[in-house]
Amino acid sequence: MDKDFYNSHKLTPYLIERKSTFCYLVVLEGKETKGQVSMAKFKASFPVVWVLLFVVFVAFSYAEEGPFAVQEQNAEPPEGQELLVEEVDLTCPMDGTKVKGYKIKAFVSTGTDRDFCQLYAGRSLYDIWITCCPNTGYCGYIEDFNITLPPDVKEKILKEITPNYNLKKIAPWDRYNIAAQIYKWRGKPEIDIGNTYLRGTYTFRYLPIGPERREKEKKLRAMAIKYLRKADKKGQFKLEEMSSGKYLIGELYRRNEKYGSAIKYFRNALKIKNQPEWLEKWANEQMAKAFADYAD
Repeated sequence: MDKDFYNSHKLTPYLIERKSTFCYLVVLEGKETKGQVSMAKFKASFPVVWVLLFVVFVAFSYAEEGPFAVQEQNAEPPEGQELLVEEVDLTCPMDGTKVKGYKIKAFVSTGTDRDFCQLYAGRSLYDIWITCCPNTGYCGYIEDFNITLPPDVKEKILKEITPNYNLKKIAPWDRYNIAAQIYKWRGKPEIDIGNTYLRGTYTFRYLPIGPERREKEKKLRAMAIKYLRKADKKGQFKLEEMSSGKYLIGELYRRNEKYGSAIKYFRNALKIKNQPEWLEKWANEQMAKAFADYAD
């Protein structure tokens, strides 16, 4: 997948093959809304990785500030060296409430799952990517704060968000759900809405999930499918991302047990000539799983 696929933090991550003997250091550089991703593969033990992280931290002290993400409201910065973060001050566009957030400058990943979720060593970056105003329930990425909202959007938030959530203890997946809903009211592109829903599903990764949480995860994934399909039909994926986008939709269908639709999208992804080298292998493997589950 082209590195530009990660240049906007609302797009799906740059794909890296997961290998059990490797650990990946993902460094986020550049301006707030645009960034480059450089990945160093460390064929080393975790103690060595922590030393390297310290070196990166020192280097970042003298480098341009990285893009991305915010911390959950009223939370302390992440402990340990799994995430390198910088505290930032945000202003809620609803009522001017001051909210603390955290830019993620680097994190350790053990690879990428088949739905493009970064598999992390330590605390999940997805849990802190979206912040929420504890007074109004307004949720978003860093650049979604310190802005001016149209009056009709404010009215919808106050009516449909503020009274319907426990804003002091709002779950990570609910923050993504709210952020995606606000994006719809703001008229944001479908690709941004779909990827916000998608990242909401990533917050369930590694959690012990009962029937209720599983249903919430599937609903978020269904919304991601809906809006990524719209983005695909409207040509919002770049030319070099088209096969990756179709593959992703297929994988999301498979995870939601819609095997017929999954197989269709895997096949469509394989038909596109301009595709990354990993796609043929992954699409065929995931399509085989869909066929096997379909047969059951």
